[in-house]
Amino acid sequence: MTYKLLYSSLFSVSPVGSGSGGHSRTVLDSPSSVRSEGNRCKFCQKYYSSSWHRKRHELIHTGQKPFVCKFCHSAFNQRNHLSIHERKHTGYKPYACQFCNVHFARQPSRKAHENKCPFRNQIPEDLTA
Repeated sequence: MTYKLLYSSLFSVSPVGSGSGGHSRTVLDSPSSVRSEGNRCKFCQKYYSSSWHRKRHELIHTGQKPFVCKFCHSAFNQRNHLSIHERKHTGYKPYACQFCNVHFARQPSRKAHENKCPFRNQIPEDLTA
């Protein structure tokens, strides 16, 4: 995992847990003089890089799921989880295999398929002529 940070001498960023799609939340480990109390989780006391990240994290503790599927009324605590879920209802598959053009709703599914795609090592016909 790689992180870019402008003031690396002030902060060290460490991954915390792992979310769907390979994304990780980050918690700041910084000098107390630089930490913002406004970005501290009121439930577990972890510091976050922004109030947006902290608010998103706190939904885990409260159990709130403000994002509701318009098709089946399943609820989610993150908007991106809802978007991915709704693809099941709409059939939207924006990620295509570069070797055989099979489409997938989620990028990790496409990547896993490409690693074992039977057309992966074939030379395209237009290059053989």
